[in-house]
Amino acid sequence: MLSLIFALIACAGINETNLTCEDCFEVQVIRIINGDTLDTSRGVIRLYGVEPPEVGQPCASDATERLRDLAGDAIRIEVGPRTADQYG
Repeated sequence: MLSLIFALIACAGINETNLTCEDCFEVQVIRIINGDTLDTSRGVIRLYGVEPPEVGQPCASDATERLRDLAGDAIRIEVGPRTADQYG
């Protein structure tokens, strides 16, 4: 998932990309839950290696808004070594 983060950052403000990943698949973003969690057409996805402020902490809403800006309507997912975290 870390590569997803770099891909999102690299594409900030760009509608079309030339990024390729043969093992990636695209999912539709339904909503942004917080600064590291997205609800998608394939279920809830938490970004690996990202520790934004939690809801109620300073800058939490900024982190959520930034992820919303970076993700847009769809993201590409690269499956990493983990398929679930401590929250399932």
